[in-house]
Amino acid sequence: METTLGIRESERWTPSHPEYQATLEYANTRNYHQALDRLQKLVIQRLFELHKLNLNFTGWALILLII
Repeated sequence: METTLGIRESERWTPSHPEYQATLEYANTRNYHQALDRLQKLVIQRLFELHKLNLNFTGWALILLII
């Protein structure tokens, strides 16, 4: 495959290669942001459910009682 693509042995990415490190960091950051987006979606969905039931401020009252 490397021969077909014209990749020389000196161009291979190893774990110590800077481009490999940058790509790995990008992938980890992307996964983190996707997890945050899913969490935000679930929180907003839950708030809409509570709003439908007219219980949207109940959670805040419970938090204040705990504190």
